[in-house]
Amino acid sequence: MNSYAGIFLFILSLLLFGVIVGGFAFSIIKTRNKKVRYLIGTHIGKRAIQQDSISILEPLDGNKVDCIALLSDGMSRLNYGEYASRYVVSQMSKKLLEMKDICKDIEALKKEVYSISYNLFQESLQKGPMGATLIICLIKKGYLYWLSVGDSRIFMLRNNELIQLNETHDYFNFLLEKVMAEETTKAEAVFDAQCQNITSYMGQKVLNQIDYNLQPYKLKKYDKLFICTDGITKSLSKEDIKSVLNNTESNNVVGSIIEKVINYNLPDQDNMSTVLIEYLGE
Repeated sequence: MNSYAGIFLFILSLLLFGVIVGGFAFSIIKTRNKKVRYLIGTHIGKRAIQQDSISILEPLDGNKVDCIALLSDGMSRLNYGEYASRYVVSQMSKKLLEMKDICKDIEALKKEVYSISYNLFQESLQKGPMGATLIICLIKKGYLYWLSVGDSRIFMLRNNELIQLNETHDYFNFLLEKVMAEETTKAEAVFDAQCQNITSYMGQKVLNQIDYNLQPYKLKKYDKLFICTDGITKSLSKEDIKSVLNNTESNNVVGSIIEKVINYNLPDQDNMSTVLIEYLGE
């Protein structure tokens, strides 16, 4: 068995458990690498099935990669969202394992992302329209590398300040560009019926957009990365998330975030999933 497989399969079974009980699944992952710590949580919300998938890869091959985390959110308005997210996570994980030096060859990584999106599109011709978001976060030698497609988010907490690292691929961002060009108003953009539509997602024949950091991001000890699906960010503001991260003991952060969303009791609450990565290196 591949040295990554144990953790990878555990995370997939964690999500499946969440589906079976229709509730909250949570885990603290103890890794061999003492520079990082993961906390993972997922909840089915008020949906019939869980369509989020997560994978944590812990390299053992001596290539100095501290961790790789993947998250994908299946698109509920299309068919087979749960299949799409698991396909994206499993196929992307396999490709990451095959790459010799991901950090030095971002073009090769992008090529694999385009390929997996196209392959999922080909499957959709048989099964029906489907799609999913994708987040990849990789830490190597204290530097963060990330890539995203869709509207799942990557936040970083440093010195009590929370910043969003990636740009979401939704129609609202397109509308904001029109606001800047004075072609529409912010109010019109906010209330536009299509503002939350995803403009780039895994499963498109040709991906419209991929977001990634052009330069590796130097991490500091105790930085926290908070990766989540839009089931969380459609309910909680950036300030809500920041408040929980700053005022909650680390082991309770994921549970507190999900509990806060549940307490809003939205009638059509989406699946919600998150990975909290604490960087403990120098």
